Amino acid sequence: MLCKHSIDKDVQLRAHKQELQNQLDSLEHQRKLLRNRLRGIYDEDKRSEVKNEISELSKQMKPLRHEIFLCNEIEWRSTDIKDKLRLYHNDRREMKNERSVTKPPIRHALSR
Repeated sequence: MLCKHSIDKDVQLRAHKQELQNQLDSLEHQRKLLRNRLRGIYDEDKRSEVKNEISELSKQMKPLRHEIFLCNEIEWRSTDIKDKLRLYHNDRREMKNERSVTKPPIRHALSR
């Protein structure tokens, strides 16, 4: 998904997710209007026609929901990885500082 949409920054990921969410909101609104209209229709042919439209909107919404889910997962994992890398680098820095403090000075044979 990231390659398909040329996403390589977290800002781009959030923008893409927001665009998907806007599309999903629009489809949900259209479906809600159709469902409300369905309540007042008593002719079976027209009811089945509206139900087909509702079904079609639901089918369009499914991949959007899935991609939003993937964006959330990627966002969560990238944050988790950043935190783990930060901890790793901090630990290494602390270990390096401890070694330099506790390490006895090196005496060379020529310095005697």
